[in-house]
Amino acid sequence: IDNFKVVATENLSVENVSSSKMQFYPNPVKETLNFSEEISRVKINDISGKLVSEMAMKGRSINLSKLAKGNYTVVVTLRSGETISRKIIKD
Repeated sequence: IDNFKVVATENLSVENVSSSKMQFYPNPVKETLNFSEEISRVKINDISGKLVSEMAMKGRSINLSKLAKGNYTVVVTLRSGETISRKIIKD
């Protein structure tokens, strides 16, 4: 124990990656998915991670009526360049 030395200490923490309070609603969605902030790009992946749709856009909503029922991950890019991802259910 006399030879024991502390070389370095670090505090490990999990930080919130997103500073945004971005909301996606309603969830589950039937037709229109709304966003609480304006977005510039949207990507939609199915449950297996396969890209279903990707588009540049400007606005606060997207029509998902043609999307099959199921679980998806929606990844949006805000005008600030920040990227946020949420899981949604298409009803």
